[in-house]
Amino acid sequence: MTIFYLGLHPRVDVCLRSFVFSANLCWSRKSASVSIVIVEEAGVTAVVLLPIVEVVEVVAVVVVVVVVVVVVVVVVVVVVVVVVVVVEVTTAASAVVSVALVVLVL
Repeated sequence: MTIFYLGLHPRVDVCLRSFVFSANLCWSRKSASVSIVIVEEAGVTAVVLLPIVEVVEVVAVVVVVVVVVVVVVVVVVVVVVVVVVVVEVTTAASAVVSVALVVLVL
């Protein structure tokens, strides 16, 4: 997972290493009132507006964002698997019907 910082102030005051997520989490306390955090996980990107708060609150918000992103990725994978299985079953059924028709004609 990669977390990008797009602050409203050029100087980033706080950068910490999140060992839980193996990602850098940065924000600026000198920004106006909001920082923009972009979280990217497995090709899915989520954008969150964070008020300038304490480390614990920021990490809690990041946990929620990561959970949402992971759920989205899992749902997409499940949908793709279901579609592939349906296509395979439909193709197999068509082949069986075709063979049955050929046998009946003969």
